[in-house]
Amino acid sequence: MSERLVDGPKLSVNHATTLRWSFEEAVVRYRLAEIDAIGVWLPKLIEFGEDEAQDWLSKNGMAVSTLSYAGGFTGAFGHDLDDVIEETRDWIRLAGRLQASSLVVVSGPINNHITKHATRLVVESLKELADEAADYDVTLSLLPMRRAFGREWTFLNTLDEALTVLDRVNHPNVQLAFDAYHLWPEKGLLQRLPELVSRI
Repeated sequence: MSERLVDGPKLSVNHATTLRWSFEEAVVRYRLAEIDAIGVWLPKLIEFGEDEAQDWLSKNGMAVSTLSYAGGFTGAFGHDLDDVIEETRDWIRLAGRLQASSLVVVSGPINNHITKHATRLVVESLKELADEAADYDVTLSLLPMRRAFGREWTFLNTLDEALTVLDRVNHPNVQLAFDAYHLWPEKGLLQRLPELVSRI
């Protein structure tokens, strides 16, 4: 985990929590609520403008904890893998500019691949991106989601599936995005937390 998050903001709210608010409005309202940092939702930031967003965050003294989402390495919805890799590089650089500790990454749906091949695509993509993330002091945080999100977001639907990918990537800047909404149904989750802390 980046020292920027450990030593800096103590409370962050993801913009998806208040998705009806514009980027500008969310930053102002969060600061009024004495929230230290925002988890930036990329579509809202793009709508507002990257340079404008950076200026607005600075003006309001708002830190960025995470940037969401990058990825989609399985080629779903007609996206070429090379294009996805390059786009993710762009988001890594943006996360670095915003001093975000983490860029949240989703694998993409299975997309008619067998699981073994889809997993290989994700592992190889993350390996390719990991060093650049390290250069920008950004952690790529792989997010597993409930199975209900599998058709559009990710085929990694359990904690162990995500950890298997992380083990194969084996890079300090590729870690786990721990979202309690998606992971609370996991059996024995509380008992596993001590082993997970260093990987989040």
